[in-house]
Amino acid sequence: SVGGAAFELGNMFREVVGVDSQEELIMAAEDVRRDGQRAFERKEEGGIASHLLASTDVTIDRTRCNFHVDDPCSMAARDYGTFDAVVVSDILDRVHAPALCLNRIIDPDSPLVAVGGLVVVATRTQWSEQRTSRSNWLGGKVGPDGTAQYTLDGIKALYEGRMELLATLDMPLLIRTDARNFQYSVVETSVWKRVA
Repeated sequence: SVGGAAFELGNMFREVVGVDSQEELIMAAEDVRRDGQRAFERKEEGGIASHLLASTDVTIDRTRCNFHVDDPCSMAARDYGTFDAVVVSDILDRVHAPALCLNRIIDPDSPLVAVGGLVVVATRTQWSEQRTSRSNWLGGKVGPDGTAQYTLDGIKALYEGRMELLATLDMPLLIRTDARNFQYSVVETSVWKRVA
């Protein structure tokens, strides 16, 4: 979630801005920032739920984190500032214009990441026409010449000459839906350095 990631980044950076288009996720993160914890229900089975408390580590300086509801495709430094690192996590295949989202990060007029800064892109590459027009997909499709176009290749083409690819990782992700059902994914993660 946006809150969990932001609080962990707060251990490494003096200022962290968490942004999500879903207001309920930002409200939950704000609750934890203010109180250090938040009660929630976890589904167990059918209509049965456990009542739990999510909390941050007491060593995390929560005041370093701020949260905003915004469209990731319209963000600009004039609204948030320029950062040493930007994390794009689990949204790339869920926005209407993924190329615009990634380009906004390094927009020469209002860049979110400074030259020399890092961009981490983590995606499950679950492209769907219900969320994103196929013409806007960065991967997950076959080109006119019959070759497969993968998401990482689309990001490479988009960032060519402006970003240096430092690393790629396959990161496991386990999402609990209830006591006996889990969704397992392998998240394609790439780390980039802004060079121009």
